[in-house]
Amino acid sequence: MNYQIDTAFGMAIKISELELEKRVHSIEKNKIVRVWYQFVDIDSVNYNMNHFHSIDLAIYFKSENNTFYKIYWADELGLYHGYGISIKEIPLMNIDEGAFIESTNDPHWKIFIGKKIVSARLYWQNVIDNMRDGLVPFLGMGHIRRADYPQTLEINFDDGNQVFISVLKITNDCKCIPFTNHLSVFFQKVTIDQYYKPLRKW
Repeated sequence: MNYQIDTAFGMAIKISELELEKRVHSIEKNKIVRVWYQFVDIDSVNYNMNHFHSIDLAIYFKSENNTFYKIYWADELGLYHGYGISIKEIPLMNIDEGAFIESTNDPHWKIFIGKKIVSARLYWQNVIDNMRDGLVPFLGMGHIRRADYPQTLEINFDDGNQVFISVLKITNDCKCIPFTNHLSVFFQKVTIDQYYKPLRKW
């Protein structure tokens, strides 16, 4: 049986792959009119990195018909040792879940505002390939319950532009840490390819 216990950090949730895919496609045919980023500590926020954005909690979209979508990291498929990407429609943004910064007028987002989303898709990656160094031998193969996880959400707009939202963190020395509790937003595929191995869909 599927169960769902929502928390501020997107944990303690279990759904089916089909439900996750339905959520992803639910954003299609919408137009984004506002964008917010959510952080744990607003005083230490510096999200605008070199051609990508770094967010520690979630991203929120408001569509032209006043629908809100939350994009976040979570363990919704029973991964236990890392996090995948997720999205869901929400009634309203909850200001008690963290600090918000509106990014609607950020130069990277302005080109997407008012444009129709024509398609959205998930990229799945191998769990073992993306685990922290040394964790797989420590756990043993019997403790790894899934072969793959939803790593990146691709959103395609009617003017041909794309946004890639990935569950990964880029460190100050440009090291990529995937399968973790962090989001990175890439506004061109060539940018994500600089930090992460080429995306693939299983």
